[in-house]
Amino acid sequence: MKVLTLIGIFVLILAAAAMAASPQKQAAYNIPDAKSYNTHFGNMDPNKDGKVTWQEFKAHFPKADEKTFAAIDLNKDDAIDHDEWHQFKEAYDLKHKD
Repeated sequence: MKVLTLIGIFVLILAAAAMAASPQKQAAYNIPDAKSYNTHFGNMDPNKDGKVTWQEFKAHFPKADEKTFAAIDLNKDDAIDHDEWHQFKEAYDLKHKD
């Protein structure tokens, strides 16, 4: 019985870890016009430092608001990195545009 309990706890821990590592879903972002933000990361990063600041984001998307930027900035470091951008695009099934 103790072994089964330990196995059950282990399975729950693994499931929780998998959920924490999974990409955000659309509802977590809550961006109604997400398709309008479909671009290559590099197009928003003119200085090529690997981070997109609010100013760079706004320059690329003039109609954007800070709420949208903040929703994509998952680690809340006031910049969107390549991984955060692709997690956002994956959540909305946005493909690369040529």
